[in-house]
Amino acid sequence: MFTKALKLILLILALVASGIAPRTLAAGQYDLTLVQHGTRTTVQDDDSDGHSVWTWKRTDTETGERIEVRVVKPVEFTDDYADIKSIGQSGSILVEETQRGETRRFEAWRDSSGQVRREYRVNHETRSEDADARSWMAKILLRAVRQGGLDAGVRAQRLFRRGGVSAVLGEVSLLEGDTIKRVYFMELVKNADLSSGVIQTVLRQASHEIRGDYELAQLLIDVSATLTGNDGSLNALFESAQRIKSDHERLRVRTAVAKRSLSRDESVQLLKMLAGISSDFERVIFLSEFSTQFLADERLHVAYFQTVSKISSDYEHHRLLSALAKRMQNETTLREVLGSAAIIESDYEKASFLIESSSLFVESESLRPAFFDVVKTIHSDYERGRVISNPSRKHQMDFTSYR
Repeated sequence: MFTKALKLILLILALVASGIAPRTLAAGQYDLTLVQHGTRTTVQDDDSDGHSVWTWKRTDTETGERIEVRVVKPVEFTDDYADIKSIGQSGSILVEETQRGETRRFEAWRDSSGQVRREYRVNHETRSEDADARSWMAKILLRAVRQGGLDAGVRAQRLFRRGGVSAVLGEVSLLEGDTIKRVYFMELVKNADLSSGVIQTVLRQASHEIRGDYELAQLLIDVSATLTGNDGSLNALFESAQRIKSDHERLRVRTAVAKRSLSRDESVQLLKMLAGISSDFERVIFLSEFSTQFLADERLHVAYFQTVSKISSDYEHHRLLSALAKRMQNETTLREVLGSAAIIESDYEKASFLIESSSLFVESESLRPAFFDVVKTIHSDYERGRVISNPSRKHQMDFTSYR
């Protein structure tokens, strides 16, 4: 489970990536604002000074509607969030809406004697809490839940206890905001003993419901840590990751999955997923970081080097092969590295790689012929000469017969 501080950091990063800008930030608090489609929404959470205060404000610049919900915890709501159930020591709640020239305001607090006091006003005039007032209160609280994320984690758990998986998934479709949706999905996964089929359903809905790359990636990373065994759930996670447009966020998911203990089939599937990454730089980072893990099993070599062959940048291809040659100095891998070098189109990059790694090949009688077979694929006489003269000088050998 994330610490509160880490959750806060992830939330801020996610909302910034989605167009939500933090206006102030200090230890234990945040102030996030979203301006979109004529509305301005602010969510504040302040845990400083021993108090937990959650505030949601929404202003519609076109209609002039203004809503504020401020909760000083502890405050417990009814299961349907139509009203408050109890207020703890020092707790309070404020609900206010201004619309078409009318302002409604509800306040409840726990007084010094421990009694809960309630007050409802319309245009500063105290009114009784009649059916209309209760209906208004329920509507505003539900909006605070679905648009502002009020009690997101707690409410997701309540929904599951009351109506199971279908209740949570049905509610997610009514929520606004990727961050809130992610919380509901994750509460469902981590707090319920779900079958593989249900997890796959959750992941597929999440990949359609969550539009932001960061939020979907973070959900998949969190879910991947809960999966055990080869039961199809990981394949559903791979499919969901394909909907992420950002190479960086896709790579974050793949990196998290690669750190798990994977079966051979799962490792092959993970390597195939790299084909969906357009950035050769990101692809090479992953292939280099996890080269030892994949190449430790000779039966994964084919899938690994098939992925390497998809690198279109000769520079990045050269960079990866150089790292592999230094790290995996066994004959099987070095032969595959040479085979991969042969398909580099740039004579300069190919020659540079062969020069950098020449000592690994020319000093081996079994690898030397394969090395010079690759040299022969260099079209440029100048670049081919650079390669041949380098081992000749270094090892006092004459390789003119390979020209």
